Amino acid sequence: MKDLGFDGVELMIGNPASFDAETFERQVKDHGLSTSQICTGELFGSYGLALNHPDVSLRSAAMRSAEDVIRMAGRWQCTVGIGRFRGKVWDSDPGVSMGRMADSLRHLNKVAEDEGVDILLEPLRRDVCDTLNTVAETASVIQAWRLDRFGWLLDTDHVDLGQTESIRREVRSLGFVHLADSRHMPLGRGDIRFEDYIALFASLGYQGYCSVEVFPDPSIKDELLLEEMAERLSEYFRKANVRKEESHAD
Repeated sequence: MKDLGFDGVELMIGNPASFDAETFERQVKDHGLSTSQICTGELFGSYGLALNHPDVSLRSAAMRSAEDVIRMAGRWQCTVGIGRFRGKVWDSDPGVSMGRMADSLRHLNKVAEDEGVDILLEPLRRDVCDTLNTVAETASVIQAWRLDRFGWLLDTDHVDLGQTESIRREVRSLGFVHLADSRHMPLGRGDIRFEDYIALFASLGYQGYCSVEVFPDPSIKDELLLEEMAERLSEYFRKANVRKEESHAD
């Protein structure tokens, strides 16, 4: 990754209690990279945990895992991304589900304050998650729930450029970017014009990471996919007339 020009590694965490953080940290540092963010999606996808789960035991387990992740992020001075892990509408009254979510996020806001960590909520397509589907909705709950340590992250497969005005309005709290093609295919395999996003980010003064978050291609080795993604990134930055050094890639 370093030889290909990547700057950092985004960690998709499963069970933080069983993760060998010391070995991971050593490997990343030894190769001259940084940990850019810890992503929590598989706490929901693989373990069925959610911060607003109606089952108290599962919600408590989700909170413990979230606290562990935030402390890990504090150790590495990186952000924490929360997408599906925040939870969905479980109840006939959506306000009940959102109330549980608010309570959990307010608690995590205090943990993040103690650790000096920023947490980023990810707007998601409605077919993936039925809460916080737009930049405007996400920014609104951050403000309404007084989540001082929270910002948001933009995933190109979830936030289309039809939301450009909201992106411009909320850019000060944009903390991370996921680059993914249609349905999270590898870059260049779908319909998304990444040079348009990169040009927009540059025009808004965004200086954070642009992380490639895509499903693997089982027909080729991971090393070859990494090479392909590095080539695609160089192509998109060139088309957008932006030097890669003006941002980060991981």
